[in-house]
Amino acid sequence: MNSRAQVRRDVLFLFLAASAAYLWQLGAGSLASWDEAYYAVTSRGIFQTGDWVHLRFFDTPIFDKPPLYYWVTAVFYHLAGVSEWTTRLFSALSGIGLVIAVYVLGRELFGRQAAVAAGVVLLTSKDFIHYARWGTLDVAECLFLTLAVIGFVRGFSRPASWLLFWVACALAVMTKGPLILLIWA
Repeated sequence: MNSRAQVRRDVLFLFLAASAAYLWQLGAGSLASWDEAYYAVTSRGIFQTGDWVHLRFFDTPIFDKPPLYYWVTAVFYHLAGVSEWTTRLFSALSGIGLVIAVYVLGRELFGRQAAVAAGVVLLTSKDFIHYARWGTLDVAECLFLTLAVIGFVRGFSRPASWLLFWVACALAVMTKGPLILLIWA
């Protein structure tokens, strides 16, 4: 089997397995934590008012987090309605993306076997499953940080990959703030 077919097969396997793990009964149960409720209420405010600039938690303006997570969740609310499922969807999709990104980074640095093993280990880690199914910022932030590392690693041999690095850094800042500056250091 040629290398491209092998990569496609590996990515398809990881995508399907992660989708099953992170999307199955995603909306079951009520929001589990203060963080989930906080992000959901703020996103619902965007959905209800149409104000994408002035973020509010009920009537209180918020300035503690950048807007990307709220914006994406509000888009999901517009597409599929306000629910636990749509509140958690961005995190779950980020978890699926992160499993694939870990595979890509592992393949780039250590080869196929290590990449598949890394993807499967992340995919089956109990705590990661929990966080990928929880409507918070952390998994999306990890995805963007990992994509930035992939762009950095590839950038030396493929200059076009620097675009991935900078876009991923911008998305990381828009998700959780300037934490990405630690990576640059």
